[in-house]
Amino acid sequence: MNSDFSQSTNPANKAGSEASFGADATLHLAITGRFGLDVHQAFREAYRPYVGRARRCVIDLSECTGIDSAGMAQLLILRDLLGLAQAQFLLSGSNEDVTRLLGYANFDQLFTVIPR
Repeated sequence: MNSDFSQSTNPANKAGSEASFGADATLHLAITGRFGLDVHQAFREAYRPYVGRARRCVIDLSECTGIDSAGMAQLLILRDLLGLAQAQFLLSGSNEDVTRLLGYANFDQLFTVIPR
């Protein structure tokens, strides 16, 4: 089952995500554009059907151009809702800037961060 969302106030800089749930109970979310407050409601709607079922979560940040405190808060909320340990929640493919911001916030202590 797939759930797509996309929302942006600037059409030239479209932000969004795609969610899918695998047979192995892995929730995959791919973030595109800037991950912030403008997409938080759509992000929630994308993962909501999988809360309570996911045993692993992979967030693909390879197309994420930036993240702000609202985006980081959404990652923390999702982690808490899923109840996953660091090894089961991966933030993958982040660029140098996003990786640096995640490091400043000590997200590498809460998630498995795999930069590009």
